[in-house]
Amino acid sequence: MTSQPQITSPLEPVPQLDLSAQYAAIGAEIRTAVERVMASQQFVLGREGAALEDEIAKLCGVAHGVGVASGTDALILALRACGVQPGDEVLPKPVFVDIRPDTYNIDPSEFGRRVTPRTRAIIIVHLYGLAADMDPILAFAKAHKLPVIEDNAQAIGASYKGRRTGSLGDVACVSFYPTKNLGAYGDAGMVVTNSAELAGRIRTLRNHGQSEKYRSTEPGWNSRLDEIQAAILRVKLRHLSNWQRARQAHAAEYNRLFSQTPGVMPPLAPEG
Repeated sequence: MTSQPQITSPLEPVPQLDLSAQYAAIGAEIRTAVERVMASQQFVLGREGAALEDEIAKLCGVAHGVGVASGTDALILALRACGVQPGDEVLPKPVFVDIRPDTYNIDPSEFGRRVTPRTRAIIIVHLYGLAADMDPILAFAKAHKLPVIEDNAQAIGASYKGRRTGSLGDVACVSFYPTKNLGAYGDAGMVVTNSAELAGRIRTLRNHGQSEKYRSTEPGWNSRLDEIQAAILRVKLRHLSNWQRARQAHAAEYNRLFSQTPGVMPPLAPEG
């Protein structure tokens, strides 16, 4: 009996994200940053975290940044700081609002039929680096006196009509999960805002509800961004603009290659 020849595909899989290659390029910088934290023996709410808060706030075009333990915690604390309580409704979480098929982002025309007297906030997700259409969203929110929380986990550094995502709503949430454009080596997140009041509230909530050391005035969380992750993120932040330009170049090449294949082209970001 003749054995059948084994057929192998000539195509090599293309990894969506190669963190090993990224580390090979910046490993020496990362190790120096981590060693700096180890030498300081300051691991929570220290200089690295404070510096990162300032740097991310500047990147997003806002006045305040508050480091937290994850992007999920950023959303939870932002909701609580905006006054959302159990039983309240939030658009589109958990009241779902449909997307626009041309951008995959939330459709502002859906808001009118989704809002109820129990609605307390609107969460806007900027998806795949493409900002949601914020002008009608902000106008609706203002008319209904609803705070706008930006989920900026996938669009840090993106812009909408000349303004950075993260600066458009009342407060914005950033995830530094390792697969994000700016990723830590573990869980990490941040809340950014122009409101000193909201920033102060979130600083209290992230640290056991403490208004001062060892004095808790309300139930809070243990959601502090640790110094090692902050130091790593500060290194990676220096490379972010170059990495984003490389992603854009790669995306343009994929668009060229797939331009004749129907049904696979992603939406393109508008100018500005």
